[in-house]
Amino acid sequence: MVPDSRALELVGTRFSQLPPRVELCPARLTIEFCGTEDFLEKFGAVVVRPEKSFEATSRFIEHDA
Repeated sequence: MVPDSRALELVGTRFSQLPPRVELCPARLTIEFCGTEDFLEKFGAVVVRPEKSFEATSRFIEHDA
């Protein structure tokens, strides 16, 4: 389980502040992780972001389309 303070940090993630070894490009998402907890934290940081700002996410993804 992710500690509450870490969960709040992840919720505040922005594209420019994704966790180390997470790369989001308009046509690709790369997550390098070590273990289940690391994967869930990093994946969560990416998943929560679009929920917070669909319009900004759409602009980012569709920019080069």
